[in-house]
Amino acid sequence: MEPIDFKEIAELLNNSNNIEFNPKPIKSDKNKSWDLYKGHYKIHGETLAFEVLYLHAKVTVESLNSAYQQAFTKDFTRVVYPASLDRRIKAHKEIFKEAKNLCTTKEYLSSFIAEELKNYSEKLKSRSPKFYINPNIDVPIGVTRKFPNPIIGALKDPRESGELIVLLAQPGQGKTFMSEYVVSKLAESDKDFFPIYINSEQWATMGPAEIGSLWKTITHSFRHMETPIGWATGREDIFVQTTLRAGLFCIVFDGFDEYILQNHGRVNAIEIIKVLSELATETSARILVTSRSTFWESEIDSQLDNSNKKSIAFSEYKMRAFDPNLARSYFTNRLVNGRQVNMASEMFSRLYSQEDEFIGRGFTLSLIADLFSDPDDIVPYDSTKHSPFMWLMAALCEREQRRQDLPINAVEQIKILSLFAAEIAQKEEPNQILLDFCIETVAPKLSPDARKNCMNNMAPHPLINLIPDSGQWDFTQKQVNVTFLANYLLNATEGEVAHFSNKADINDDFLSDVGIALVQLLNTFGDQEEDAEKLISRLLNPSDITIPEYIDSFDCLRRLAFIVAFRFVEASDLKEKLERTNLLLRLFPNNKLERIPFFGAIAKYDFSKVTFTRCKFDHVRWGNCKFGPETIFEHCNFIGTGSSNNCENFGLAKWNNLIADSEGQAFIDSQRILAGTKNYDLNDLKSDIDSVLKKFFVAGGLGFKKINVNHIATGHISTSYHKGQIIECLSQHVFSLKSNAGIAEKNYYEINNESQEAMRFFANNNVYTGGIKSAFKKLASDLCLNT
Repeated sequence: MEPIDFKEIAELLNNSNNIEFNPKPIKSDKNKSWDLYKGHYKIHGETLAFEVLYLHAKVTVESLNSAYQQAFTKDFTRVVYPASLDRRIKAHKEIFKEAKNLCTTKEYLSSFIAEELKNYSEKLKSRSPKFYINPNIDVPIGVTRKFPNPIIGALKDPRESGELIVLLAQPGQGKTFMSEYVVSKLAESDKDFFPIYINSEQWATMGPAEIGSLWKTITHSFRHMETPIGWATGREDIFVQTTLRAGLFCIVFDGFDEYILQNHGRVNAIEIIKVLSELATETSARILVTSRSTFWESEIDSQLDNSNKKSIAFSEYKMRAFDPNLARSYFTNRLVNGRQVNMASEMFSRLYSQEDEFIGRGFTLSLIADLFSDPDDIVPYDSTKHSPFMWLMAALCEREQRRQDLPINAVEQIKILSLFAAEIAQKEEPNQILLDFCIETVAPKLSPDARKNCMNNMAPHPLINLIPDSGQWDFTQKQVNVTFLANYLLNATEGEVAHFSNKADINDDFLSDVGIALVQLLNTFGDQEEDAEKLISRLLNPSDITIPEYIDSFDCLRRLAFIVAFRFVEASDLKEKLERTNLLLRLFPNNKLERIPFFGAIAKYDFSKVTFTRCKFDHVRWGNCKFGPETIFEHCNFIGTGSSNNCENFGLAKWNNLIADSEGQAFIDSQRILAGTKNYDLNDLKSDIDSVLKKFFVAGGLGFKKINVNHIATGHISTSYHKGQIIECLSQHVFSLKSNAGIAEKNYYEINNESQEAMRFFANNNVYTGGIKSAFKKLASDLCLNT
């Protein structure tokens, strides 16, 4: 990484309302070892002048003396220098001891947001989780570590090189628990190094355009924590990159998979990971992202070829399931006496021996500890009758029946909570009225007063909580909610499933967790494949009503059926593409892929002899799949920009009666052109040009963005056979390559002044004029296309 230049800091601070720098130094050393900048504060209508002498990393003792003589005023000049100078020489501290202020670049920059950083740090400290224990983590060098926490070690690594750190785990395993532990410990241990903490709760207050911007998503963390940094607004990319280069922040991005799913195809997982990897490298910053293992395998690993793997640098860490030894440590921290610890540990070991991967997830430790906080008269576990997790839920409910004198038994409680989860998924308010309705539905003989008393006694239930002063109920953990909804769908009648399908509205992130839970809850005592097939059939056809064309391909139950089927295949031991495809087909009615909504990543299948009928493909990313002339898409709907990575013969497939939006059509056309089954024509050229030009548009239509040179060829244009020639021609007529304007704006494309009117006309009328028209005509001529 090149040392940070003070010019970058000056340009960033100029976005503030009360400070103004001259971005050009008023004096400089001939060897570029120091620069003197002038600026002024704007306070209550008055201005106060100041000077900043910036010492570059390569400064020598001789040039320090030169700076003192030519550019320093005692008690007036502020002297700023990179932290590396303290490790190389000490003379600057003696020479400039009478400066107005002598500080590092990081200290100087943080002084402008000191109050915000102090409050932000306090917010992070308050998130420290109770009863935390470090799990075992597989680290990149091939060993397993837990203490000291390897993630904290990686984020605080003193080496002057950046790193993208990826932490993978299963749902409910404890990614968020660890993330909150990590940010709270970093906030406690450092007063001048802060983690920017990003998680899913912050996105609820962001609009689609905001959340689609990685830079706005990162800086929104300050606003969410009620510590907004006003002068970062509108310059989010420069703020993030400059402060990272100054060593002020690291980033903890918890729930990368949720972020991608929340954007509904507006962002591409690989492209965002590439941006984060480049950001870490260019700024020497440490960036942590967490993700579900299943998401990472399908959206990243399966989509990367050898060339991409070399261009995207990251270090992969994997969180292991908690084993009996770690579970005992947790119970020792949480439970009050040795008897409780021993009983909880013994039960964990029994359950773990039956289902180690699921029982070993962090959220089950809390439930087992809660159960054995009152260990008397717990129903014995029978592995021939119960799956381990459902026994745990039933045991907690039975304990509550005795402890709270509830008029409903364990079976009824599970039915009530499952129905409650289903009603919430249908956008019902999780209040007293809804819970009363669920109790009445399951236990109709209870009087209104009995139901009211029941709810009062359930307020401290280990699986559901009454939120104080709100009248709202909430499940104690997300995975508890997920499991109860999965349990409802697994046991619901056809009529109940049909009713649910009419109103259900579940985002893809939560739906993915429900699909995984359904696969885990399938009857382990019977034929798993047969049970999965029955479940998928019920989800696909909840009623006998025939719905024409694609309408029934859009409801969430069909999306859930898709998730269950593909997760079931992933959970199998099958490796060969054809075997995986045959299993997938067996899971669907009549061994056919009909009216299925495909979305996300589809990897490692042989579709060379498969027919897709009336299916919907929503921003699908195909990876390492096989197609051919006998692959048929019949009456299928393609939506959004798709991709095909390491696939065979996708362009040889047949599309009969295709329905597609412009992006979907462009993707298919690009694949056919690559396969030689379609000639490149003027419509394809216009589609490619449009995809490049639209990158420069800003949401709201004001001004134009600058596009990093590494990102100009991403998205739709990346699949074009002529992408290099198109970008080269546009760079001669419409936009230009700029450099050396600070790291945030280094090596980027910018719309030429003379082309801005043509760009605005194109945005409003979809018509080429000016430089755009010239580029189009030249490309059409060079490619021998008939205009």
